[in-house]
Amino acid sequence: MFGNALTIFSFYEQEGYVDDYVIYLLEQLQVNSERLIVVVNGAINHGRKRIEEITKEIYIRENVGYDSGAYKDVIFNYLNEGELQKYDYLILCNDTFYGPFIPLANILSKFNDDCDFFGLNYMRNSITGYLQSFFLVFNKRIIESQCIEDYFKNYISEDEYDINKIYTSFETGLFNYLKYNGYKYGSYSNIQLVNPYYSGNEVLKQGLPILKKRFFLDSSSMENIIEALSWINDKYDFDLNILLRSVERRNPELKIKEWEKRLPIDKNNIVVKYDSSIANAEKKIIEYLNNHEEVYVYGAGGLAELLYKSFVIFRNNSFKGFITTKKSEGSFLGKPVYAYNSEVDSSNVIVALNESNTKGLLEQIGYKERWLYLYEK
Repeated sequence: MFGNALTIFSFYEQEGYVDDYVIYLLEQLQVNSERLIVVVNGAINHGRKRIEEITKEIYIRENVGYDSGAYKDVIFNYLNEGELQKYDYLILCNDTFYGPFIPLANILSKFNDDCDFFGLNYMRNSITGYLQSFFLVFNKRIIESQCIEDYFKNYISEDEYDINKIYTSFETGLFNYLKYNGYKYGSYSNIQLVNPYYSGNEVLKQGLPILKKRFFLDSSSMENIIEALSWINDKYDFDLNILLRSVERRNPELKIKEWEKRLPIDKNNIVVKYDSSIANAEKKIIEYLNNHEEVYVYGAGGLAELLYKSFVIFRNNSFKGFITTKKSEGSFLGKPVYAYNSEVDSSNVIVALNESNTKGLLEQIGYKERWLYLYEK
């Protein structure tokens, strides 16, 4: 058992079906937990009896808020006040991946005293790095500080429907919040730029012992899928049928059980997709926020939201609001949006626009010495 651990497992399946891979994962979690709570977004059908053989604690809620909303619901509405503090570890896990293909205990053994929170994989794309949120572990220091409860209370909406907003608030937001408050992180794998949804075969080869379920929908090619299955079959002592039964049920058009007939693989059709990265953006943003007060953010889109929720929201800067070249839109993320005028040229502004829009802005209003451009001019 992994210490005195409380595990909250978030489960969602459109048809309420409980696949074998879910039971396998729950068994791995149960062995390494003092207590296992399964929170279901929506409903489960006959598979409930299979889950009850592992844990009797099943909490069913409306299908809103995805995994972060489910965790918040359990922490505040299922657990009693102060109950979380009785545990040495908190594990948050969802059902969006197949595996792990090695014993979970082997993964958890990498979580040592040098870090306060831990994940299966560290990713870097866009303006920040983060631990992927499908599997996270927090130690006693974080639990006793009530950082988790404070963050979920103030920054997570259990009623959110927009998956991108949830990723921004929960995945990158929580990671940077804990980092900002001085907590150290660790990860089993450190595969920063390879996209696990398009190139699951590559992340396997780099040491991540899971496959994201979306890989079988988003993969760059069938050859990628065949290579991934071959890698699991050759390298791990894992019953591949656990995975295949789920993939075939969810994606019957793939005819996945015929994968061995297509060997050897045509290496020319294997595609590895890397996410774009803005060089040194995270370091530049933190330095700028530490050195400037009364900061604006230029933009009111996805990158601006990521910047705000990952960095700006936690700091004591007097955040002035968002700026756009369009007519004032009123508010964004509960903060005012101002139409650009020359009066802000000498203000502290972080330009949160993509590369092409940054170029267009420079052509339109020129370069401003005091502003921080995430994309170099």
